[in-house]
Amino acid sequence: MQESRDVVVVGGGPAGLAAAEAVASQGVGVLVLERQSEIGYPIHTSGGSWMKEMQELGVPAQLLHPIPQVFFLSPRQEVALRYDPPVACVLDVRGLYQHLAARAIAAGAELRLRHAVDQVLLEEGRVSGVTVRDARGRRLTIRSRVTIDASGMARHIAVRAGLAGAFRRYGYGAEYDLYAPHYPQEELYLLMGSKVAPSGYAWVFPRGQGRVRVGVGVIHP
Repeated sequence: MQESRDVVVVGGGPAGLAAAEAVASQGVGVLVLERQSEIGYPIHTSGGSWMKEMQELGVPAQLLHPIPQVFFLSPRQEVALRYDPPVACVLDVRGLYQHLAARAIAAGAELRLRHAVDQVLLEEGRVSGVTVRDARGRRLTIRSRVTIDASGMARHIAVRAGLAGAFRRYGYGAEYDLYAPHYPQEELYLLMGSKVAPSGYAWVFPRGQGRVRVGVGVIHP
């Protein structure tokens, strides 16, 4: 099967969804291809961000958990910073992704889930579209005037088109989201030191309603 679009966006994360909304709002046909079965899952970020930037981007207040107190802990020292009003926040990551998807759809973008890009179409040295596998394993060719690579660290389009190599240095982390009703929801902790996280840090991020994200991230060798 073959289709054509003005713009194809590979990746249904924040960058891809924001790009799709911007394109669609100009009256240009845009298709977003996302390999996962739903927007915002699995979650690949702890959701730490900044109030000012999120407000400027029009993110609803119910998707932000303001953080007035930030603690930096090392093996020998502790630094506490308090902000009034809060400058940091922890996002409802899944809620934010789906909010961005709704905005893109409302602007006129089309989203397709469980569509994994497997090849890039090249014509005279330029990207002219992609081939994808859908949820039933069928191959579809989609030609486009513009292809946007929003596939994150995978860089599906850039790598396959020979425009860039794969990342050799990147962060690797693990996180647990738990219910901790006695944890103070206004306090965020960042833990430093090679014994805790070599070449990285650990964190405790409250996200509201008694829930806390506890994780650790390091630079992958």
